[in-house]
Amino acid sequence: MSQVRDTLQEAGNRLLRDLGLMLIRKKRRASGKLINTMTAEVTRSVNGWLLEIKMLPYWKVVNDGVPASKVPFGDSTGKKTSKYIRGLMNWLKVKGIASSVPHIKSIAFAIAKTHKKKGIPVDKNKLGFVDEIATQKRMAVILEQVKRQQIIEINAEISKILPKEIIV
Repeated sequence: MSQVRDTLQEAGNRLLRDLGLMLIRKKRRASGKLINTMTAEVTRSVNGWLLEIKMLPYWKVVNDGVPASKVPFGDSTGKKTSKYIRGLMNWLKVKGIASSVPHIKSIAFAIAKTHKKKGIPVDKNKLGFVDEIATQKRMAVILEQVKRQQIIEINAEISKILPKEIIV
């Protein structure tokens, strides 16, 4: 197995750990599903090795938030419920907030109204978990580690084909 691959896998595993810890630190963990389904996959590509950090598609909303203008709620529609309200109700249940359906529904509507005014999340300090972990500086460090490992592997391959002793 390639040491470059191993170096990338270790870097990916550290990224996963730190992404999960940042989600927890920012209090962005409800069910834990986003953290528990993150993976770091290293594959061989035409140009070398590729490290992919994979997450459920909603990671982008957790990282970037949703502006108020994009919140899918309008309490003036007259509808009794919506997918958005049902989603909020499910989130409230996962978080263990409230007990009866009418109580949960009223809290969900209150949250939706606030989201429609301020966006999601209301506390903007909870955004950017990926941005704070996958910094340019950190990616440069990983790239440097991979380059060093590649040089070691290239030197090892060259030493296999060069004669052991050179007679002059």
